[in-house]
Amino acid sequence: MTVIAMSSTQAIDLDLSGVTTVLGVVLAIGVTVLLGWMWKLGHRLEGGETATPPRPERSSASTDAAVG
Repeated sequence: MTVIAMSSTQAIDLDLSGVTTVLGVVLAIGVTVLLGWMWKLGHRLEGGETATPPRPERSSASTDAAVG
């Protein structure tokens, strides 16, 4: 069964309702991802972990001793 809009304003309202639904879903997904990322970052900071592991310091004296 096909529903035909009575006027152009009704057709625009029907079209915008679909757009607002899609934007609402995209916004909800974005907020969920943002909250998950913030939660993960918060736990990482509370635990004292860093985003990248610390690199060992390399001095020229230790590399010279290993080579020579």
